[in-house]
Formats: sequence, structure tokens, C-alpha cells
Amino acid sequence: MALFSDEYDFVNAKVHGMRSRLYEADRLSGLLSCTGLPELLQILSPRRGEVFAGDVAVERILTAQYFQALDEVCEHMSGRSKALIEAILLRRSVENVKVALQFWHMTLAKESLPGPVENYMVPDPHVALPPMAELLQSATLSDLAGKLPWDAFSPDFAEALEPAIERYEKDHVVFYVLVAIDKAYFELLWRRVQALRRDDRAVAREIVGTELDIHNIFAVMRLRLNYDLPPEEVLALLPVHGRLLTGTTLAQMCWAEDSDAIIARLPGVYQRVFEGVTGEFGDSQRSFWDHLYRLANRTFYRSMFNIGAVLGFYVFKKIEFMNLASVIQGYRYELSAGAIRSGLIPLAR
Repeated sequence: MALFSDEYDFVNAKVHGMRSRLYEADRLSGLLSCTGLPELLQILSPRRGEVFAGDVAVERILTAQYFQALDEVCEHMSGRSKALIEAILLRRSVENVKVALQFWHMTLAKESLPGPVENYMVPDPHVALPPMAELLQSATLSDLAGKLPWDAFSPDFAEALEPAIERYEKDHVVFYVLVAIDKAYFELLWRRVQALRRDDRAVAREIVGTELDIHNIFAVMRLRLNYDLPPEEVLALLPVHGRLLTGTTLAQMCWAEDSDAIIARLPGVYQRVFEGVTGEFGDSQRSFWDHLYRLANRTFYRSMFNIGAVLGFYVFKKIEFMNLASVIQGYRYELSAGAIRSGLIPLAR
């Protein structure tokens, strides 16, 4: 189905209607009045007959719903804008691959598994992965990687993973491989952004570029501070694209020795996001997602003739899922409503 006059008329109306059904503002806050986890899960995924979904199953259902919503938007798009949303949708199988890798690593290390691997994966109608039993029986990481359908993502994926696989063989840190997969994914996404027509490209560089910046900031912090990876190896694991963080700035961040030095090398707008964050590491991440939410919200309402409303909805839907997962986790650990609320991305408009 062609996009109406390539001016997003129908798609804009659709995403505005879909946004009205998201768990934001009062609707999200209303979940904090549940009596416990069973009531919350029943609201998020109503029981059908005698079947009652547990918390892990509901998170999987919510993940599937997130991608289904993007699928529904994508089917009404065309051309290069459709190609960008199709790339965003590849995240579904990228995450499935990362789950398979982590389960394989835990199996190899003889660590206890949290449950069947299938419970943590979302079926993708567009990309078929090999049976999980076959993947988990791989003798080496290279063997496992060779079984994955990288061409369904991009031919560059397999090549991008080679240095991380070599590094894994030295110290068996699977996080490097996960970050390398993210790099390959974001490189593909950025190519699709750059291929857009001029108006669409300017908006997409803001939204997707900011998400890329957030990824890179926290990847640098984890790789340098938690894993003490050498600067040049950190830089090699980053997609050197984004809204504000590219080239020289990223390199300077990688050579910083502590979190204060990393923050000092950031552009002023990102330094200001860090200001006033005094809690846990996750509080900084929530502040950055709030920053992206504000940007997406402004873009959503001012975009009538470009891809802005679609990308704004993409951000809203992603943050809705993140918040719902935080609410489920809060009830799982029997936290108070106030404690759960403090862990949510604020959604200020």
C-alpha cells in the first residue's frame, strides 16, 4: 500500500491514534495502585480461560506487542522511509541473537539458566533463526556465529563480529560481543537514515542520532570503567555516528580515565543531562531517555510532512515498554509504589 502522496497523511493519523492507547501519564500511574503482581499482570495481559501468564511471559508478550505496533505502522509506509522502519524492526531478531549468545555462554560456563531460552525470545515473522537447541550445542562462539543468518540483517554483521569473537576467545567476556552486534545494527540503521530524502533525513538524524549517542555514552562507560578495555578497543566497538557524538569526541571519551573525565568531554547539552543526577548509574540512563522523550515529543507534534511523527511514536512505544518492564520488576520484588515510580522514565512533556 503506497504512502498517501508520500506526505504521511494516513500514517500520521494512525500513530496519533496509537499513541492515545499507550501507558503514559495517568494510565501508567494507575498501574501503581494494583494490589500485587497478579493483578498487574492481569491488566497488562488479561487471562484467557484458565491460562494465566507469569511475569516473564507477560514481558515477552509486551515485547511482541511493541514490535507488532511498529509492524502495523510499517505496512502503510513505502520507499526509503519504510526501509528505515524495517531496519528498526530488525532489532527484534538482533535481541533474539543476543539472548541466544548469552544462554550459550552460560551453558558453556556451566552457569544456572533462568529458564528455557525460548521464554526470553520473541518470534520474528521476517527472520528465521536456527533451532535454539542447535545453537546452544555449538562448540565455539565462531561455530555459533557461523550458523546465524547474518544476511537477513546485513552482510556487514558477520565481518563486524570477527574482532569481538577473537577478543572473547582471550577472556570469555560475552559483553564485548553483544556491543559489537549493537554496533553492526546501528551502522545499518544509520545507513538507512542517510538514504532518506532531505526533510526526513534531518528529523531522523535527530531522533536516531540521539539514541545512538545514548548508546555510545553508556557503552564507553561500561567498557572503560567496568571492563577496563583499552581505549582503542572500545572505540572499535562503537558506531561512530550520531547526533552530537562522532569522530574526535568519541575518541576523546574513550581515552578518558574515569566517569568525570568522560562526562567532561561530552557536548554541553549532555553534560547538563548528567547535572543533578546523584543516584545510581541507572538514574543517569533514565535521565537520558527522558531527554530523548522530550525531543521525540516535540518532533511528534510538529511533524506533518516528514517521518518525525513515526519516529516519535517509535520512541514513545520503546519507552512505554521500558517503563512497563520496570513496573513488573517493581511488583516482582514487592517495592512500594513510590519506589517503583522513582525508577520510571518521567515522560515529561
